[in-house]
Amino acid sequence: MVLIKMVFIQYIFGIRSMRQTIKEIETNVAYRWFLGFGFEDKIPHFSTFGKNYVRRFRDSDVFEQGEKRKKALTSLAKRPVEGGQGKYHRS
Repeated sequence: MVLIKMVFIQYIFGIRSMRQTIKEIETNVAYRWFLGFGFEDKIPHFSTFGKNYVRRFRDSDVFEQGEKRKKALTSLAKRPVEGGQGKYHRS
């Protein structure tokens, strides 16, 4: 579960690399809390994360499915609303 949460942090906050994500986790108390790490707990090296990531998701399409859902939701959000501004709009 920690692996998924780390990817979630990386994606949500737009961190470009896992190395940078690990550095952020080492210094950000909120990230540590979210991942279940204490103040004194050592954060795994980014290469450990990479090896586990590849091993765990090698034969999985979970991230491709997530991208498809994200694109679908984005396109829905960009569609104009029927009826213009809505019934509560004041002119």
